[in-house]
Amino acid sequence: MHYQLQKLQQRSSLTIAELANDRERSARLPLHMAATKPPIKHEPSRRKHYVPEWAEKRGLIQADIVRETGADKATVSRWFSGNMPQDHYLDALVGYLELDDRDALFRHPDDDWMARFLRGRSDEEKERIRTMLEAAFPLKVA
Repeated sequence: MHYQLQKLQQRSSLTIAELANDRERSARLPLHMAATKPPIKHEPSRRKHYVPEWAEKRGLIQADIVRETGADKATVSRWFSGNMPQDHYLDALVGYLELDDRDALFRHPDDDWMARFLRGRSDEEKERIRTMLEAAFPLKVA
């Protein structure tokens, strides 16, 4: 608005203060607000984890996890809604859920047996296992 008052002042003999106080003239000035960006909202990471599935598999409820990890109820509730646990809670979760490592939180509990089975095997062994499984359980095409 100040810029518009300056332009109007150049075309008249009034000062900027007089123009700003002149309600009739200032009412006719088009008001344009400077474009502002909305404040940055720090969204929690939505990386897919399987905390709820692991808890269910272990027969645990949210209150159990609250008690054992030291996180508050709202934080654990957000984990169950899909929010990523903060780094300092991951080790507590891994220990309490009796997982081998942090990576297990990002694998579905039903997939975990395969990861343990394949751990430590050579690439050649893994390929042979995959070939045998595909031969024993071919994909059914509808």
